[in-house]
Parts: sequence; C-alpha cells; structure tokens
Amino acid sequence: MLQQFIEADTFGTKPNVIQPISKEEKRAWEILNTTTRHDGVRYESGLLWKVDDPNLPNNFFAAQRRFLNLEAKLIKDKGLAAIYKSVIDTYVSLKHARKLTKAEIDAGPNGRTWYCPHHPVFNPNKPGKCRVVFDLSAEYKGVCLNDVLMRGPDLLTNLIGILLRFRQHRVAVVADVEKMFHQVRVRPSDGPAFRFIWRDPGSTQPPIFIKWMFIFLERYLLRLCARMRSKELLKTATTLKLFYRR
Repeated sequence: MLQQFIEADTFGTKPNVIQPISKEEKRAWEILNTTTRHDGVRYESGLLWKVDDPNLPNNFFAAQRRFLNLEAKLIKDKGLAAIYKSVIDTYVSLKHARKLTKAEIDAGPNGRTWYCPHHPVFNPNKPGKCRVVFDLSAEYKGVCLNDVLMRGPDLLTNLIGILLRFRQHRVAVVADVEKMFHQVRVRPSDGPAFRFIWRDPGSTQPPIFIKWMFIFLERYLLRLCARMRSKELLKTATTLKLFYRR
C-alpha cells in the first residue's frame, strides 16, 4: 500500500540521478559494445552469456522428443502442417535460418550447443497466421538456455515520458521497421546455441538441423545507429533520442 502511494505521488517525475549499474548489466553492456558490428549488410552481435563458459549439457535427445511429438501433431493436421512448413520455409528463404552441414553439426562446440524446441502459436485476431515460438525455457538436466543468458540492459522506453513529449511539438511521427526482430544476426561463434530440429511433415528423411540466425536487440540497435550516424543524420538522431530515451 505504501509503495503504491509513493508511486502515485511521484507519477510522471523522475529524480535526476544516475542509477547504479549491477555487475550483470555492466557485463551485458561490455558484450554488446565489443561484439556488435556492421558487416556491410546488417548488424551482428554476441549472446549475453552470464559466464564465458556456460557448460550447457547436450539436450539433443530431449529436443528430438519434443520435435517428434510436434511432427505427429502436424501429420494429423494437414492444414496446420502446411502453415507451419510455410513459416519454416520462409525463415530459410529469407536467410533468417539455414540448414547445417554435417561438419558444422559435428563441430559443436561442447558446452555452447543447444537445440531449441519449437511449437506453433496462433493469434485469434489474425486467423490463419502462425507464429513459430522457440521454447528457450525448456529445461534439460535442470538447465535451460534462459538460465545461462542475461536479460540485458533495460532499454524499455518510459511510457509516461513518451506521453509528455507528445506535447512538445505539433506533429508526432510513428514508424515501423519490417521484421525488426529478424534484423540483428547472432555472431557465428554463438550460433550453435540457437539450433533447432526440422523436417517436412510426413517425410521419411532424417531430420535436419537448422541454425536460427538472429537475436532480438532492436532497441539497442536503434540507439547504436543514431549514435554512429549522428553527424550524418542529425535530425534522425535527434528524433530517435527524443522518442527512445529513457
């Protein structure tokens, strides 16, 4: 009750002090700042490992069981199978994911290789549209991928600040970046942690192993782009700072 009273009493205000940074957040910033680069086409960055050697167990057989259960469901439901296959095919055609060679599969590396179970999710407001969700919280031997990755810095924009800044100028601009979550590539050395199993429903061929190529760092990249190109695109950088600052 007291906490709610304080939050209501200070609504819309924020003390002008620098918040202390935890060791985990400091490590996350170091990884982002040292591994993020532009390869001439798009940005890539490293995963936010809590420790340098996460020592992940080999969860292949657990992920395979999950996939076989999913496959049985898809074989029974031809409509779902067609939609699900279309989504995976789109990932591959857009190079958001790619099939691994046998040499890449055998290369590992041990302790940093993880197979992510996946399943379909439907939005009732978008009938017929399927989203493939990768279950990073799936545990094997008491460990999941989320356990060894940091959440990263809090880059969420303060909603109160956005509402207040809408009154600063006459026109508000809203933009949408297509497939924003698929715009940042994971660096090659961290790629093995994002593997998943797939084959066309009903196929008798051995399952193939696909590596998911992208991570979700859209807010960090917006700030990075504004900072790196602030001299070249001063107005754009100013706008991003105005609407995306904390």
